[in-house]
Amino acid sequence: VIERRTLLDVAGDIARLPGDIVLSTTVGQEIAEASAPVVAGVLELMTPAFQSVKLLMGAGSLGVRASLAGAKAASSAVASVSQQKAMERREGVYLDEREGSDSGVYQFG
Repeated sequence: VIERRTLLDVAGDIARLPGDIVLSTTVGQEIAEASAPVVAGVLELMTPAFQSVKLLMGAGSLGVRASLAGAKAASSAVASVSQQKAMERREGVYLDEREGSDSGVYQFG
């Protein structure tokens, strides 16, 4: 199997290189062993904050998409009504949108 590597993979490898060099020494391994419980605790304490940020970003994104959809629907409705009114003025045909036995298309003049 040939592994594909992207530019981000290479950049990540370069960014981790100093840490790999330090952790390959005995001093680095001792520091890693001593700090592992602290790092694990901090990550566990930060999890609710990370989840809250993700939730807020999702809600904000949803709000933006909903407002864009509403604006699109409103502009489409306004354009449709203005086209209908222009057609009525040009042709003298008026659409009666009431539901009932006498609803339909009326032409005046």
